Amino acid sequence: MKTHTKTFWIIAILVSLGIAIPALYFSTAEAVYSRTVGTISVTRFVPNEGAGNEFVTLAFSGILGQDSVANLNGWSIKNESGFVFDLSNIELTNKETVKICEAEIEDSTCQYYFEESDVFPDEEGALHVVARDGTPVVYIPYQAPVAGETLSSSGNYIDDVYTSGDKISICEAGKKSDLKLRNINVRRLDNNFSSMVSENIDIVPPFVYEANKTLAFHPGINWPAGKNILESSCQ
Repeated sequence: MKTHTKTFWIIAILVSLGIAIPALYFSTAEAVYSRTVGTISVTRFVPNEGAGNEFVTLAFSGILGQDSVANLNGWSIKNESGFVFDLSNIELTNKETVKICEAEIEDSTCQYYFEESDVFPDEEGALHVVARDGTPVVYIPYQAPVAGETLSSSGNYIDDVYTSGDKISICEAGKKSDLKLRNINVRRLDNNFSSMVSENIDIVPPFVYEANKTLAFHPGINWPAGKNILESSCQ
């Protein structure tokens, strides 16, 4: 009983001196949360039409009323025969499209290629665009689309949303123009960020944040050109 009493008074003294237990501190801090910030659409899908010119065109449309970015890391395209195409290397800005073609197509508008030909031969099958959490967000029957048809089927794009209590990692230029990894509070990286960073050197990733209960978008600086540098801890 005496041991419990002593422990209670030690905790009480620590708290009174401002030496808070970590759990008590983090319980009051704001945190990153996830929500829908746009939609992914299949604007064209051409399965095997005899000539074998298969391709899929994806588009991203943000709901923020300004430029935004969809990072498709962890996303994929699947068909019911077991074919999977990883979309992790693709980033789409608002209203941007990406065209993925079978390898045999010689088309300068194709940015990515399927690893095998005729991956969508099943007339009764379907194309699935699958989000990083495993949820199919776009479902397109093979027999529905034809060449040149715009499809309206779309799915949610869910991203992390930062609040005023969160920090985001950036690369900041030092006095000798060397880059250092820093964690900056998002409230300092709002639309007035140009006064605190060097737009010619610093690297800031784009991100969605909440300001006055409204979603806003930070377009980033030197992005995506500086993406690999930031991911390498600014080295």
